[in-house]
Amino acid sequence: MALAVLLSLLYACLIFVPRLVSGFFGTAGGSTDAASHYLWAKDYLSALSQGVVLPSWAASMYAGLGSPILLIFPPLFYFAASALTFVIGDLYLAIIAVLAAANILSGVVAFQMFRRLDLSLLGLLAAALIQLSPLAQVTDTAFAAWPTYIAIPFALLYLHCSIHIEPGRFLHIPVALAAGALCLAHILTAFNAFLCTGIAAAAIATIGARHGGLRRDSPAAPIHTLAGWGFSTLLGIALAAFYVLPALSSVPLFAPESVTSSFPWYKAFLLSPLTGARYGLYWPLVQIVLPGVSIVFLLAGWWSTWRANALRQEPARFRRALRILLWVASISTFLATELSYPLWQHVQAIRMNLLPARLLQLAFVTSVLAFLLGWWSFTRHAPRARRVGLAIGVAVPAALATALALQFYAFDGKPREFLASPLATEKRDHAGYYLPKHAAPGWMSYVAAGALHGACREKNLTCRIIANGAERKAWEVTARQRVTLELPLFWFPNWVVTLDGVPQAPAPAAASGVIAVAIPPGTHRVEATWERGREATAGLAISALAASVCLGAFLLQRRRAPQQLASPPVR
Repeated sequence: MALAVLLSLLYACLIFVPRLVSGFFGTAGGSTDAASHYLWAKDYLSALSQGVVLPSWAASMYAGLGSPILLIFPPLFYFAASALTFVIGDLYLAIIAVLAAANILSGVVAFQMFRRLDLSLLGLLAAALIQLSPLAQVTDTAFAAWPTYIAIPFALLYLHCSIHIEPGRFLHIPVALAAGALCLAHILTAFNAFLCTGIAAAAIATIGARHGGLRRDSPAAPIHTLAGWGFSTLLGIALAAFYVLPALSSVPLFAPESVTSSFPWYKAFLLSPLTGARYGLYWPLVQIVLPGVSIVFLLAGWWSTWRANALRQEPARFRRALRILLWVASISTFLATELSYPLWQHVQAIRMNLLPARLLQLAFVTSVLAFLLGWWSFTRHAPRARRVGLAIGVAVPAALATALALQFYAFDGKPREFLASPLATEKRDHAGYYLPKHAAPGWMSYVAAGALHGACREKNLTCRIIANGAERKAWEVTARQRVTLELPLFWFPNWVVTLDGVPQAPAPAAASGVIAVAIPPGTHRVEATWERGREATAGLAISALAASVCLGAFLLQRRRAPQQLASPPVR
């Protein structure tokens, strides 16, 4: 284990030390994703420093009018980067450290998955393939999809725990904890993992039941174990309900075109000769090259498994791991290609994933791991063929990852100073990400006219900013007559507005979508405070209940553990 951690640390250094030296980041095609995540992390950091436990409002967006994007985006990346910034004092370095930690954790989890199968040497190779994969390189540098990047180790951990569940138990605490962590890392990656693993587990259980798979030592997952896995996954989602419930309930409160319409799903299939020819492609590298590598791994995994005469001699745990990985890889690949076009067209639950290409992450990782296991079993008595196959399996993605790294440092990389520049902020705001539903096009004119001070000047008011916190803002306003004042804050139902301590019922301004409040003659204090709402309260209650169930189950299992030591392990 110590060697695996050391090698994982070395791989992370190979990836991220040049980033620290160069200070580069990258985005594909002029995308603003890197600057957006950096500035959202800056908002998160600012809110945490003001004592906000779970920030929801990105106060700097749209020239200070804000956006509730932190309510919907998974909090783990932003929280980790912000917490580390408190220690080292540099947000950019903190982001690099968080990405490096996620990369190391990916390698450690991949190694541990194989170590549980008594394949430590192969686990070292699996860790290298996962950490140095071209997909990870593209996710980090080309797209700067940093929350997606840090979800990779938690997706692996969820698969690892799902593979190595203990038969006979209805509650598997590791599965629940991994599922909860995956939701907090990236909710769409979690959705993909739950969907594909669930279909795979159900298919294996059904096939196993038809062939006598209800035996305790069967390589197929028995029905009661499948039910336990499902319950544990639901419990994991409940652990993250303090984030998941408010996030899902707030989706209708965003402008639809700011969330999904800029990326139609029918242009994002992998290996798409039909839809690609008709609608075009977003990212040829991601939609053609990387899926090609992934499918080669998947087909090689199926072929070697089919031809492996020694597979029946492998332990049941090995066969279960191989089958789950092959099924998950096949299902995620199917859903990512245009073969699943009818499902995307007619099933709303599938379209919640937004883009078919998002499934490439799960398909690539599971295809690589399935290939390693299948090839290892197929070449058990042919060491030379084993070495040649594994060498090719390592060389192809390594060459592609190296080429992508050279392209990044030679052409695509941009200096870190851009992340905090006014130009980055302007580009992010004009991209229109996650505008509140009631935001109107006139917000730009409102800002150009001076925002609050312009509105006060136009209506002959005297205005003074008293507080400008992340989730609490206050102004002192003096009016000669009754007027309606547009506050520099987008209307959103979580904002509670008071006038001299008396709750108001403000409406969004028709032209801009900012909060409009009536001001009577005299000097008054207007205050806007963010309230988490009933969904957040319910989510916290559900998370607390789920945590209590996990704690109680852990104590009960620990109490029963001495009685089970005499039982031989199931292989």
